[in-house]
Amino acid sequence: GFLFPSFTYSERDGTDITLPFFWAIKSNMDATFYQRYLSRRGWMQGLEFRYALNPNDIGIFYFDFLDDHYNNPNYPEMMALKRRWWLRGKMNQLLPANIQLQLDLDVVSDQYYLKEFTEGFDNYQHCHEEFLRYLKRGLSTAEDSLLRESSLSLTKNWDNYSLIAELKYTENLDRTQDETTLQRLPEITFRRNDAPFFHSPFFLKWQGIYTNFWRQEGVKGHRFHFAPTFSLPYQSKYIEVMPQITPMETIYLTDAGNYSRFVYETSLNLKTNLWRRFIWPFSFIHHIEPSITYTYRPKVDQSEIPQFDELDNLEKTNLITYGITNYFLVERKGELKELLHFEVSQSYDIDEARRILAPGEKRRPFSNVRLELQLYPLY
Repeated sequence: GFLFPSFTYSERDGTDITLPFFWAIKSNMDATFYQRYLSRRGWMQGLEFRYALNPNDIGIFYFDFLDDHYNNPNYPEMMALKRRWWLRGKMNQLLPANIQLQLDLDVVSDQYYLKEFTEGFDNYQHCHEEFLRYLKRGLSTAEDSLLRESSLSLTKNWDNYSLIAELKYTENLDRTQDETTLQRLPEITFRRNDAPFFHSPFFLKWQGIYTNFWRQEGVKGHRFHFAPTFSLPYQSKYIEVMPQITPMETIYLTDAGNYSRFVYETSLNLKTNLWRRFIWPFSFIHHIEPSITYTYRPKVDQSEIPQFDELDNLEKTNLITYGITNYFLVERKGELKELLHFEVSQSYDIDEARRILAPGEKRRPFSNVRLELQLYPLY
C-alpha cells in the first residue's frame, strides 16, 4: 500500500513531492516504488528492493532515474545533463562448496548527481545506514567522491587457508580522467593463516596477490606479489615476545616492460597482559595490554617499477611504536564478550631523529598520538 508522502520546496528544484508505494512480495522479500515530482526538474522514478532468504543470503538494491528538465542559464554544465540516475546495492550469497559471494554496486550518471539529490527517502545517508545494518558494510566511497567503487568477489575459506577472487571496477566521474583510471580485473589473493611451520618452533603465514591492472590509457599489466612471514613467538608468565621477518618479492609484467623488486621487513614486538575483575557498577573484566614494537624496512630503488598503488612505493621504515590497549569484557551465556576496546599509541621515527637539518628546519620524530575507540553492542 501507499506510505506517508513527503513535501518540500527549494529554489532549485521547486515543489518536491514523493509518494512511496510498498509491496510485500513475500515474507522475506519486498519492494518500495517511489514517485517523486520535482516541479522544476520533472518526474523521478525510484525503486528499493530487499530480500533475506536466510542469514547468509541477503540483498538490498536501489535505483533512481530522472529525465531532467533543469533550465537555469547560471549552471550550463547541469543543463546539459538529461538522463540522471544512480544504481547502488549490496548482496551476500552462500554458493555451493561454501563459497561466499559478495556484490557491491555504486554507479552514477554524473559527478553532480549525489551533490544535488541529498534529500529523499533513499538518499546517500539512508542507503549507507541500511547497508551497514543488514549487510555489515556500507558504501565504500564518500558522498562527494568522484571515484565510485563496485566489486564482485568470491571467497573460499579452509582451516588455515583462504582464496579470494575479486573484480574491482572504479568509475571516475571526472570524465577527463576516466580513461586513465585503473581497474583490477581481476585480483586474486591466496592467504595462509599464521600456523606452525611443520614441526618446528617457527610459525609461517603468507599472502600472495595477483592483480591484472587495466585501463584504456597508461601503463597496464600484471603484478605478482608474494610475502611470507616467519615468526618465532615466545611467551612466559609475564611477557610475550614476537620476532618476525617478511621477505617480499614483487614481479611486474606490463606493456611498458618487465620489472621486479625485492625488499624485506623485520619487526620485534614485546607486550605483557594485566587482568582484573570488577564487580561495580556491574561485573566486568578489565584487560590492559602495554606493548612496544620495533619495525625496520630498508630503502630500495623503486624508480623504474610502475606505480599502480601504495604497494609499489614501500618507503624505508625505522620506527619504534609504543602503546597501551584497554579491553573491557563481560560474561554472557558462559562466554566472554568484548564490550569496549580503547587504544592509545605513538611512533618514534629513528631516521627522522638522525636526519641532517637544513637551515630553519626542525626534526619531528614523534608521530601524532593515535586514539582508537570501538564499542561492541551485546545483542
